[in-house]
Amino acid sequence: MNESGKEWRSHLEQTKKYTEQVRNSLPKVRNKLERLQDDASRALDKISRKEQILSRNFQGMTGDYRAHTDTLREIQTSFTTVSKNVETLEAEL
Repeated sequence: MNESGKEWRSHLEQTKKYTEQVRNSLPKVRNKLERLQDDASRALDKISRKEQILSRNFQGMTGDYRAHTDTLREIQTSFTTVSKNVETLEAEL
């Protein structure tokens, strides 16, 4: 038998060996992966619940922040207008 025939058979035997190893380890690996999936799902659920709580708690605060920001903007505009008026009056003196 030539070298390529032996090489081919060697690869075939190696493939059969790997297939058997995968079959033997599959149940253990499957259980570990299922536990990992359960852990990840629980963690995501926990994060989602915390996110909802934070969202509810800060929802009112964001409205307050927007209102205060709008008030500040109005005061700054008023200040700018008054400041220009003061400059104009000082220039007339």
